[in-house]
Amino acid sequence: AWRPTGPPAGLGCASQEEGAEDAHWRICSDLPVHRLPTISAARRVPEIDAESLPCAKFFSEYLQPGKPLLIRKHLAAEQWRALDYFADLRALHASAGDRLVPVNLGSPLVGYGGVVHWPLRRLIEEHLLPSNATHALPPSVPADEEAQCTVAYCSQHHLLHQHAELQELLAVPPYTVGRELSPANLWIGTRGTVTSLHSDPSDNLLCQVAGYKYFRLYALDQTPKLYATVQRGNNTNSFGTSPVRVEAPIPPEHAMFEGAEFVEGVLAPGDMLFLPKSVWHYVRSLTTSVSVNFWF
Repeated sequence: AWRPTGPPAGLGCASQEEGAEDAHWRICSDLPVHRLPTISAARRVPEIDAESLPCAKFFSEYLQPGKPLLIRKHLAAEQWRALDYFADLRALHASAGDRLVPVNLGSPLVGYGGVVHWPLRRLIEEHLLPSNATHALPPSVPADEEAQCTVAYCSQHHLLHQHAELQELLAVPPYTVGRELSPANLWIGTRGTVTSLHSDPSDNLLCQVAGYKYFRLYALDQTPKLYATVQRGNNTNSFGTSPVRVEAPIPPEHAMFEGAEFVEGVLAPGDMLFLPKSVWHYVRSLTTSVSVNFWF
């Protein structure tokens, strides 16, 4: 399987000085050995190093024509202190642990347990730390991890406004080119969290702060093969959802999905993914993960 360029592989979750209990506070900086998708070179999303992408080039070659792009190492280039802060969950646990946050339990299409509201420290203690501890363990059922994982996900939450001091750890990407922004969202959850295949009506920059995520993107012309419910179906700002479980065996009722064309990739810590409006996207966390996104 292809492995993305990211932080150097090494000790991963722990240093030699750390014990197992301390190590579980750290989100691993290298990819897991298990549960990795096989990525075809022919389907890899276009990518570029942040230092080689001036805003004018991004605007003319990607934003205006609506072409997705994986921008490597952007957060480090912009000196996001969030990279160090979120790599070890102890700081977040101490400073924001009493904040009440919405938590989605389970995967959306497999045994979904609904939304609960917990102090953030409970999400960290009961789900994120155990998720870190399973980093090197093989899945019990490799063919369908989504149905087996103990998944918890604080998704699309305005924690950066609820706990405003976190805003000092990041910066609005210059590739938003001065457009009006929606409030930035934080996404924090266990390995195995899944964002089902869907499309949004706004351009999006998804910033990977800690951990790794696998993604697939389907162009708007693939919509008939996705069995999706679409609003504004004749509009380039369309949005909607698909009932297809992207990485699971495809049942006969979704047979056309087998022929749907897509591009794919893996977000590493420090990377940023440009998702043009209305592009269908699916995301799965390969590790415990923290992301921030900007709709613009």
